[in-house]
Amino acid sequence: MVLTDRPIKTAVPAIALVSGEPPRVWPANVRAVVPADVDAATLVAIITVVAAGYALAPPSLPSPCPHPSLPRSRGRVREGGGGG
Repeated sequence: MVLTDRPIKTAVPAIALVSGEPPRVWPANVRAVVPADVDAATLVAIITVVAAGYALAPPSLPSPCPHPSLPRSRGRVREGGGGG
């Protein structure tokens, strides 16, 4: 594993320490991008997770459907529940 503060070419997983600058292309197998001022305990946790074979990524945007695993109903839902 490589801990780097600039883009490098490597064949092993890398953890990138970055400042607030805009993201750029990293020609490596970057498994985590963390702020350069990360505290020691958090960095140890990140290294542990990456060493276990995982990658860290920011959370994705919320799904437009509140329950994506539930099927959406077809057609309209009637108000008043009934006939007529």
